[in-house]
Amino acid sequence: MDYISILPTTFISKMEYSPSKKTLVLPYLITEGNEYHKQCLEFKKQGGEIWLDDGYYELRQNMKIEELVKKALSVNADVLVPFDLPHRSNIRFITESVIKQIRKLGYKGKIACLTSAENENINQDLEQFKIFNSMDEVDIIAIPYNFDKSSENKRAELLKLIEKEVGKGEIKKHIHLFGLSSYKNLLKEKDFKWISSIDSTWPFKLGMFKIQLPPKNKNMIEPSRPKSYFETNKLLPEQVKCIKNNIKYLKGLLK
Repeated sequence: MDYISILPTTFISKMEYSPSKKTLVLPYLITEGNEYHKQCLEFKKQGGEIWLDDGYYELRQNMKIEELVKKALSVNADVLVPFDLPHRSNIRFITESVIKQIRKLGYKGKIACLTSAENENINQDLEQFKIFNSMDEVDIIAIPYNFDKSSENKRAELLKLIEKEVGKGEIKKHIHLFGLSSYKNLLKEKDFKWISSIDSTWPFKLGMFKIQLPPKNKNMIEPSRPKSYFETNKLLPEQVKCIKNNIKYLKGLLK
């Protein structure tokens, strides 16, 4: 399983912080010619792979497709997450229509669709997964942890249900996990070998707090991402050492 980094602006192009040479970037931070945009382009020059998120987690709304595609093209994104929509009866039609629009706008990279973090129950997650798994237009299926605090620790249950109801041999897509909610959950989720990748701020963010992996407390909950996370541009030697140790540990754990 690949670890995909989510980094502060200054560190995007520093490849030692992205061991899989993949990083996830946020569209609302991209403005043509700004430092975040420049760092993304420098990352690409070094052979990196850019995943452009839709920013829904932070904004709680979907960006207009025209605007999102424009940003994807500006950083030459390899993967694009077009939207986050809860499951509904016409989700297949909506997805097909949006992807068709994306292609008309000139984006040729991979498309990642996700089971919504706002679905009401695990059965809706499963149905959404089945639909995306059957669609030729979808390259990657992303599975987030739920926004609802009472459900956010149930992603491993969904993965078990997918194995049971879909079957590992019938999973046709690259499967990606959106985010980490706790170390305890990670220990459960890493054992699903059909998962291809996971993204997180964990190694870098924990290192900023001088928290080293593995944590002493296995029930540790992810500390909140500082509002100034993406503006971080200086680190103490102790923080750098901790971050690099965390990356090494996580990379080894996900083998």
